[in-house]
Amino acid sequence: MLKRLILRTVSAKEDEAAPLLWATAYGFCILFGYYVLRAVRDEISAADRGNLQYLWTAVFFAMLVAVPLYSWASSRWSRGVFVPLVNRFFIANLVLFYAALLLLPDSARAWIDRVFYVWASVFALFAVTVFWGFMVDCFGNEQGKRLFGFIALGSSLGAIAGSATTALLAQQLPPFTLLLVACLPLEAACWCALVLHRRFGGNADPARVENRPLAGSAWSGMALVFRSPYLMGIAGYILLMTYASTVLYFVQADLVRAAIADRAARTALFASIDLWSNACTIVLQLWLAARVIRWFGVGATLAALPVVTAAGFLWLGSAPQLAALVARSSGVAASRNA
Repeated sequence: MLKRLILRTVSAKEDEAAPLLWATAYGFCILFGYYVLRAVRDEISAADRGNLQYLWTAVFFAMLVAVPLYSWASSRWSRGVFVPLVNRFFIANLVLFYAALLLLPDSARAWIDRVFYVWASVFALFAVTVFWGFMVDCFGNEQGKRLFGFIALGSSLGAIAGSATTALLAQQLPPFTLLLVACLPLEAACWCALVLHRRFGGNADPARVENRPLAGSAWSGMALVFRSPYLMGIAGYILLMTYASTVLYFVQADLVRAAIADRAARTALFASIDLWSNACTIVLQLWLAARVIRWFGVGATLAALPVVTAAGFLWLGSAPQLAALVARSSGVAASRNA
């Protein structure tokens, strides 16, 4: 019944239904786990607002180390080994963080929080990067045009489920338990990746291109960007939008810290913001984004996003209150994701 429903609602062929469902489940689980951890990370930004600029600097240097390591690992192992290895490495880290928070004295909490903040920021990049890299390996260019929209929708549903779970449980569970909650969907994602690899990806056949380690390095990818005006334009767009998002992030930390003193309540609030952002994202993806792109084109649609962001900043600047922050953050995040 589920297969027939997929074939009726998605432009998928008979033999694509099963891998599409497994890929969508993989995306659902990865985003579920990430959005459980995202609220925990963002609460730390409010709790340690005075050191937030140093935490961001630490994230930058951690990325400089992590990206070459990622390139080295992906060039050493095939995806069937590499993808579950990355996910389970993160799961092991979460268990270690939980043990440290539970067993070490309270005086160590601030430093554990700071290390976790940097770690979670690295996790946010690599978990999603590995997922979409795997999807590109599993599905060809023509298939991606037809199927990736459905996979992205499943990922958005996972983000909603993770945010809703955190908003519901943050004030109900003992401290730090959310770290263990995130391990469950991440382990489920490992099994989804293994099924995709073994049943639909040629398993371990070394003759298949997708089962070979990736060629090149992080530096070769950077060189390719600098040689292409098109890629340089994309990089500049992302740079400027990230700068604007960073300003908002610092304002958000100030407003939330001033408005709410309880850490569990702050975590629940950040999860609620993510919940509404992702709910709006699905609405925009299903009913608005495709129509706007068809009417105005991709360039005009992308150019409209900075205008929406600027309007949100003007609103927040004229009314620097928590309600305005929540509305502005949810609306702009939904527009960017869609």
